[in-house]
Parts: sequence; structure tokens; C-alpha cells
Amino acid sequence: MNTGASWPTPEEAEARVLHHQRKLHKWASTDETKRFRDLWNLVCDPATLLVAWRRVRDNKGSRTAGIDGVTRHHVEHRYGVERFLGDIRSSLRDGTFRPLPVKERGIPKRGGKVRYLGISPLRDRVVQMALKLVTEPIFESDFYASSYGWRPGRRTQDAIAEIVVLGNNTYDWVAEFDVEACFDRVDRRALMSEVERRVGDQKVLALIRAFLKAGVMTEAGRLERRLTGTPQGGILSPLLMNVALDVLDREFEHRWDEMSRYRGRRHYLASKGFPIYRLIRYADDCVVLVKGTRAQAEAVMAEVPPILGRMGLANSAAKTRLIHIDEGFTFLGFRVQRRPRPGRRPCVYTFVSDEALASIKGKVKALTRRNTTSLTLAQLIRRLNPILRGWAAHFRFAAAKRTFSYLGHYVWWRVARWLRKKHKGRNWKWLRRRYRLPGSPQEEGRVLFNPAGTRVIRYRFRGSKIATPWNDVDAQGARLRRTALDEPAFLGRLQESLVG
Repeated sequence: MNTGASWPTPEEAEARVLHHQRKLHKWASTDETKRFRDLWNLVCDPATLLVAWRRVRDNKGSRTAGIDGVTRHHVEHRYGVERFLGDIRSSLRDGTFRPLPVKERGIPKRGGKVRYLGISPLRDRVVQMALKLVTEPIFESDFYASSYGWRPGRRTQDAIAEIVVLGNNTYDWVAEFDVEACFDRVDRRALMSEVERRVGDQKVLALIRAFLKAGVMTEAGRLERRLTGTPQGGILSPLLMNVALDVLDREFEHRWDEMSRYRGRRHYLASKGFPIYRLIRYADDCVVLVKGTRAQAEAVMAEVPPILGRMGLANSAAKTRLIHIDEGFTFLGFRVQRRPRPGRRPCVYTFVSDEALASIKGKVKALTRRNTTSLTLAQLIRRLNPILRGWAAHFRFAAAKRTFSYLGHYVWWRVARWLRKKHKGRNWKWLRRRYRLPGSPQEEGRVLFNPAGTRVIRYRFRGSKIATPWNDVDAQGARLRRTALDEPAFLGRLQESLVG
């Protein structure tokens, strides 16, 4: 790399980084044992840092400062972006860069629990993003098709679609479990051993270790140095957790490959009374679908804790259960259940879970309380519509027509009652004339979105080959499948708000 290189334009930077990523992904895919020993120059490349900055800047979290108090606004309007990135690049190259502790904040979860997120300083986020841009194409070539969370181009619906396919092929038992506190408890030494299988650049490895050991500034203002885990909320943390949980994927994938060694082998094994099973993982939520008896499914589940133990992890006892698919189970906000059909084979259906429906109703209720009547209807609609549209877009692949109609009815009445509170003393005749009721309430050209108008469609299982940003897509779509509905960043944020 030219050490005196000037800063490229955003378009040039994006093209250069994508070129590097495609080469890294191709090399990693071609040679499964290759260790990359010269990645540091790519991390320090001006193009990588500029793209990293733009990714961090475009995230809403850039408005939140770490312990150094620096925000996006400060960098863009006071300090200067080029100067900010220049300082980061200089400190990386001369070895003086040291990650700062993350600022810990508690986020309430459903059930009264608290999720603790770590907010890194802005400069650390940029460097983590640069590391992610360089290393993700390498690790992505090793990840297995049964893993769907925290990965580009993959989403919740892909995991649900595979469950539907297996359930329709008589995989009757579902072992559901959750990796308990995976961000907090992962063994760093075991994690770095997995990272070192692919990354041989000592400077990159040292930088990753430095981020793991940076420490946490608690809400009480106390600095803590923790011996395990990686901060939840860090840009690099999801990639590292996928590397750690790939140990579980690898074990189950090897067994699946053994059961599928030749065409018809799985059918032969099942006819001889052997269990056939497959793991499906989305982030730290997992299910194992088993074709066999309940006792065989329990034996398969008993093998999970020792595998997770290699990384210092364990499955949550409270969230571990074994259930028949005919009884139904909830996974990633969807209710999955196999139901009989008259004169035909039973079929697996997906529905909106009660928890997901309660979540969206709670958000609508919060926005239409009495304390929001100071807003105009146009302002209220501006807040409600993105939430309703996003929720409906996420669940439009389920059997959700009745749910959408119910939600539309619920939202209409919440807004109508909100208008009654806002305009005390006005009768329904005045409200109907002012806001064009009983249709969808509207004001200043803004119309309240009705989820009942959302078209329910079938989500097609895309198989094991799903396109990434770094591989070429076959024109016929046979080798790698991409879809116009692919919105991983948006759907990821939506999924976290729905089931987090």
C-alpha cells in the first residue's frame, strides 16, 4: 500500500473496498485452510477507513457518544472528517492506538430483565468497522448454510423457511434452546483460537484482543476489567460471536454431511431406526429438528452442552424444551405449527406469534396515549406509519391476513379515540368531516397506513446458496439466489425490536 496515499472519493473508496473483499472471499473459499497474514495494510487503507466512517455515520447510534463524548456532529462540523480519520490512521500505523472502555447502558427486556449494551467511542467504532470490512468476507466463507443471524443477505424468513421444509418432511420433534448470555460468557482464549484459524496477521489479532480487553465503564461510573465476553452492541461483536458459535454449527453440519453421504442415505438410516437431525441457528437462538423418536431427540439435545462448553458457553435451562411440531412452537417472532388438511398431507404453517402482536400493539398504544395529544394527526401518522409498514412487511410471509385485519381495526380505534381526546367537545360528525372518517384518518396529505391492505405472499426457501455482497450471482439464479426483498439491515433492526 502507498503510505502517502491521499483520501479517495466515497465512490472510489466503496469500489476499492468491494474489490478487496471479493478477492479475500474468493481466496478463502478456494482454500479452506488458508491463513491470511497480511491484512493490516487493508485495515489502515484510507479507502477502508472512509467506508468504515460512512457506515458508522449512517447508523443512528452515531448520535450517541462513548466515554470520550465525541459524536458524529462534533466530527463533521467541528473537528473535520479527514482530520479525524487521519488521526486514527496515524495511530494505527505507529502502534499507539488503544481502544477505550465501552460505556455500559441497561435496556429493559420483556419479562423484567435487562440487556446491557456497550457503547464504544466513535473512533473505536470506526476501527471495529474497518476490521469487520476486512475479516468478514474471510469468515463468511467458512460459515454454514444452517446459520442465519448476523450475516449479510440472510434473514429471519430464511431460517423459518428451512424449518417449514423440514417439518413438511416428517421432522417431527423440535428441540429449542437459547445460548445463555453468549456475549458475556464466551471464553476469549477459545474465541481467539477460532479467529486464528483464518487470521495470521499478528497486528490484526492484537487489535482484536485489545478490543476484547478494553473494559467497561458501568452506569455507576466504575471501570471494570472483565475476563470473559465481548461487549454486546459493539460493531465487531456479532461477527466474533458467529465465529464462536460456528463450533456448534460445524459439529452438527459434519453429522448432517455424514447422514447425507450419498443420495437416499438419510431415508435408509431412518428406515433402520436411526435419528436424522439438523440444526438451524439464528444468532444465539437455535432449534434442532429431529426425525425419530422423542428419546432420540432427547439424546441429541444432551450432546449440545459439551459442544457449547468448548467456548465457555451453555444453553439456557429456562429456554430449553422439546416439543412435537404438531403442538407448535414460537421462534423468532413466528408461531410454527403443523396442521392436518382434509384428504391431504399435514402441512406446516407459520403465524404471527402472540408476543409479536402484543409488541406492535404496545407501541401503537404508547404513541396514542393522552400525553401525545399535543401532536397534530399528521405528526402522529408520521410516527405510526413506519412502524406499521415495517411490521407488516416482516410478517407478510406468514398466514397473517386475519392478524393484519385485526391490527388495522385496533389501530383505527386507537387513533379515533386519540382524536376524541384531542378535540374535547367535538362530536363524531365534526371529526368525520375534519379527518375523512370512517375511512383511514388523514391530514395534510398523510394517510394512516392500514395493515389489512398488505398482500400476504409465500416465502420461497432459498436453499443453501444465498448470495453475499462478494460473490457473483448466476444469471439463472441456480447457483446463488438473491431477492429484491433483501433488506438485511432493516429487517435485523426490526427483528431485534420484535423478539429482543
